[in-house]
Amino acid sequence: MEVVLDLELVTIAGAVNLRAVPCLVLEGEGDEFLLGKDALKRLGIDVDQTLAQLADSTLLEDEEDEFPVGDELPGDASTPITTLDELLDRAVANGLPREHTTAVREMLELFPEIWRDAAEFIREYVKSLVAEGLVTKNNAARWACAVVPVR
Repeated sequence: MEVVLDLELVTIAGAVNLRAVPCLVLEGEGDEFLLGKDALKRLGIDVDQTLAQLADSTLLEDEEDEFPVGDELPGDASTPITTLDELLDRAVANGLPREHTTAVREMLELFPEIWRDAAEFIREYVKSLVAEGLVTKNNAARWACAVVPVR
């Protein structure tokens, strides 16, 4: 038997209404509901295009990362820096010429709070963005990037 129904699909994003959907009712014990390609297209979902994208060999998973990505940070990055000497030693290990350590030390002694103030500002700014609903947490994101304001 064929009937025409108004459907309300409840999704994670909210309710979606479809009007005048022709449905074929079959007898049986099951409680399945199958949605055809035509109804999916009305929702903006093109099954054929999605399957073609999956079959395409140029998916992001096949691409090599421009920069190698490991599962962990380097061993020394996880240990906190507690002294200025440790900071300078790590900077030299990462490529700072040793002859510049004196100038860097003087600069850091002259402005010891420079990073702390910036970090506090960034924390407060991000809190305000979250409070206004302009950013959301996305643990499924593959890449991280800065917020780009759009007018």
